[in-house]
Amino acid sequence: MQQDKYKEIYSALISSNIEGGGQAFFKIGVGIINANILINNKERILKWLVSDEIKLYKYPPLVNPIDIDYQTLDARLAWDMNLPLPNFAKFIMVGSHGVGFTGIKAFLDLCGGVEISYQSNNGCEVYMTLYKQLINHNLNNKNKFCYISLRELVTEFESDKLYSLIPATKVLNIIRDPISNLTSLINNKVNMQQNEFSIEQSPKFIVDNINIKYGFIYDLQDNPDITQIPFWMFFRFMTFHDDILKSKLNCKDVYCIDMKEIVGDSTLKTMQKLADYFEFEKPNKKYKNIFNRYISKYASFLPLTIYINQTYKITLIDSTNIKDNEINITKLLLDSKSDISIITNKECFNFLLNDNKLVSQIKTYIKTLIKNIEIKLEQENKKRLNEKHILEYFKKDKQLAIAFSKILENHITDIKKTRPDIIQSWQYYKEFLNFSSNLA
Repeated sequence: MQQDKYKEIYSALISSNIEGGGQAFFKIGVGIINANILINNKERILKWLVSDEIKLYKYPPLVNPIDIDYQTLDARLAWDMNLPLPNFAKFIMVGSHGVGFTGIKAFLDLCGGVEISYQSNNGCEVYMTLYKQLINHNLNNKNKFCYISLRELVTEFESDKLYSLIPATKVLNIIRDPISNLTSLINNKVNMQQNEFSIEQSPKFIVDNINIKYGFIYDLQDNPDITQIPFWMFFRFMTFHDDILKSKLNCKDVYCIDMKEIVGDSTLKTMQKLADYFEFEKPNKKYKNIFNRYISKYASFLPLTIYINQTYKITLIDSTNIKDNEINITKLLLDSKSDISIITNKECFNFLLNDNKLVSQIKTYIKTLIKNIEIKLEQENKKRLNEKHILEYFKKDKQLAIAFSKILENHITDIKKTRPDIIQSWQYYKEFLNFSSNLA
């Protein structure tokens, strides 16, 4: 009988020793449950706690999940009762940072996908965040599908319980040549600027105040720093943790793709394959130009909001990030095609339509602003380190190369079995193996 966690509750229910009414509560682990819930569901709970079905759960729920109305249940109470997350997601997406999540999220958006994500290293907090988003999606976005992004490896406060409470489903695993992955992380840009300006300020002033830094939150610098390689190697919360994540999720149905499959001309074909496999609507071919784009081109430069006056504002964004409630006024303010779009709200849109002279002035302003952004972008791109720099760094530090080799052995162990063609395509990883395999 799998009732150890609820032994006290079980005994109290059997003896009718639980009194409800008012604010009476009963403790479950570190959480509490309203005693009325126990009393009102007494027979059902007792039957469930001695059932064969409960034995299937690593963290047995207090009640049978199929009897739960998730829409009306508090997220913290659901956690304390060991209830699996509501099974509304089509699939789970896992992968290290720096492997193309930004890009594929944009592509899935175009296919009607909604990302369910989190920013925490606390199992309970992550559960509640995912829970609330899943409920909200089911209530308000039934015409779209959702998926859960697991980019971070949660390690604190009952993380094992968190992963056990994520329902088994199909998994999309995105992976990349590890040396290219490290290169991307080393070149990670962070925008330290304010992102709101007035049209009274010159385009040059705005762009000059785009304060780009490189690195992670705690160690930001003016240029990419190759000595941050050890940090990214061992920062398992964000990187090279696919094997750990998939083992915690107990994945059985994993579809693996390489980042190269969602870059350029191959993207549309890849998204069509994913649509078939994960059963969502195939991408509309009218978006072909967007699928062929480099999605992260303006990372850390956009969004950029320009106030026209105290009431109205427009925002420059990456063209893939337009939401349903935003009005796209790109054609009104830009004469040529661009990877940058301009959005606003209905009130500002109507205001602009009634002032042709102002629109003309803004068009000139935006044209100059984008030109300055492109110049600044080119300057920052010249700072980038490449894979050759990463390989040379490892050649100078043999112990670090050995350590990274061991990390990767675990990170890609199942990829070797399921997608050996991906491993074979990794040019820089092969170069790394050529010298690291002889060091141990």
